[in-house]
Amino acid sequence: MLEISIVIPTYNRPNQVVAVVQTLLQSQVSGINDIQIIVVEDGSPSPCRDVIEKITVPAPFQLKYVWQENAGPSVARNTGLKNAAYEVVLFIDDDILVFPDMIRKHLEGHQHFPDSVIYGYCPYVIPEKETPAYRFLTKLTDPGNTSDYIPTSAIASGNISVEKKMFPDGEFYKSSLRTPAAEEFELMARLRDQQVKIYFNPSIRGWHLQPATIEDKCKQEFKYGVGVAEVGVKVPYALSHENLKKLYYENCPVQSGDRFSLKLKKGVKSLLAKAWIRSALLSFVKGMERIIPIYGILIPFYRLLAGLNVFSGVREGLKKFGSPSA
Repeated sequence: MLEISIVIPTYNRPNQVVAVVQTLLQSQVSGINDIQIIVVEDGSPSPCRDVIEKITVPAPFQLKYVWQENAGPSVARNTGLKNAAYEVVLFIDDDILVFPDMIRKHLEGHQHFPDSVIYGYCPYVIPEKETPAYRFLTKLTDPGNTSDYIPTSAIASGNISVEKKMFPDGEFYKSSLRTPAAEEFELMARLRDQQVKIYFNPSIRGWHLQPATIEDKCKQEFKYGVGVAEVGVKVPYALSHENLKKLYYENCPVQSGDRFSLKLKKGVKSLLAKAWIRSALLSFVKGMERIIPIYGILIPFYRLLAGLNVFSGVREGLKKFGSPSA
């Protein structure tokens, strides 16, 4: 029998999470016996229980609402895992509008690659008019058109599925980590150490409702940097993952073993990453987008802004969580 549980952690987005559930209910379900949707409310000031419970749910869907005190997305996902009735568990963020074949493709992935983690791609919603920022952001993440399940060591949490038996303690993401990037890096390192296979299929898709603007990208990169710092401090074994190691040590304060060129790079970034300079640079770039919206001219500014915000996020995270690990 084909069965799946779908976990949607949510915080203070009642209308948006309803839209996510509604797109799930329009999925291709032929041959699937049961689909359990679990909405996990992470202590939202504006709970979505009332609107969720008003949704009409046709077979083979079931809809379950779970409330928890605010504890962050890691705990919310783990709560969903513990409430899952079926072996295959798909996690979807509360800002992802799934494509009709997403559920089926995740189930197919676990049939072909048992005891594995499978994730898909979440492109930005296409704007009415393509902007330089949208073009830049989509090129950063564009995986191409393949429908293959590609072995990888990375993960992304927008739509990701596992088998419940792989996490008997109910700890898919590490509950002590509160920042999105932190939980993902720790999971990548843990899965690698446990020799768990990870597969990425670019054709498993859901529209990402995040604004495709450089301003929003700066906010994301800052949070990403905070997450890099959190995982580096709290679970230093994760620094064995090459991607995290590079991000962490290139953006943390100068270390005694840093080569001269890295020390110089960190010094320049420290000057440019000051809040008022980042704000002024962002205002300048937004002005450029209005006056000279030429992709080739704006690319270096986009890259600079993204890098400075990761750098600032790491530094902020180290202030919050502690000193760099040795």
